[in-house]
Amino acid sequence: MKRKHQIASILLYNFIALTVAIGGWLWEVLIFIVKEQHFVNRGFLYGPYLPVYGFGILWMKWAGPFLIRTWERLRFSVQIPIIGLLDLMLITDVIFSIMQPNSGRNITF
Repeated sequence: MKRKHQIASILLYNFIALTVAIGGWLWEVLIFIVKEQHFVNRGFLYGPYLPVYGFGILWMKWAGPFLIRTWERLRFSVQIPIIGLLDLMLITDVIFSIMQPNSGRNITF
């Protein structure tokens, strides 16, 4: 019975990853249809999917609970500097993005 449960879990995770990967591909394609007024295949593979979305959702599913437990075990005096550092990184990125907007050059090969 345990083996059937393991196979079902693997199939479920594969289904979730593929569904999210296809959903991510559709989302990006729709954005570029609206933006560029023509179809742009955003995937780097032949099929209609972007694996980064599939891996991302699985990583959140598996690593998320561990990260939450670890965060909750940290003292508040340790959490505050971490939040401050992350805020500083976000603000720096926003300022840099405003000063140097992405023109699309030199991003991919």
